[in-house]
Amino acid sequence: MTIITESGKFMENLYLIDTEQFLNKRITTVFCYWDGENCYLIDIGTSDNVQTILSFLKKIEIPLSKVKGLFLTHYHFDHGGGASKLWKLIHRKVENSNFKIITTIETKEKLNFRLSYG
Repeated sequence: MTIITESGKFMENLYLIDTEQFLNKRITTVFCYWDGENCYLIDIGTSDNVQTILSFLKKIEIPLSKVKGLFLTHYHFDHGGGASKLWKLIHRKVENSNFKIITTIETKEKLNFRLSYG
């Protein structure tokens, strides 16, 4: 059995990003699918993690215009807390209208509140 614990590519088109939550390694991770044309993220961590993720995408040369979606497994702060910050950066500043957040109805309601008032 192989356990992957470091940021980087671990199989074709799939990357692990260590978010270094609370300045500690190996606490939370984000997964990144990248096929050379489309990029999807699975979970995002907290708003504090967004810059770490953006830095990783830049390092492996994924333009933000190619980030098509964010899959949120659920809305605990360490999984989806940075979603609204990422959405604002990608959807508004990069003007990537193709960027979507894919999640459950319950998480959508919490995100809509944050996007409207947060």
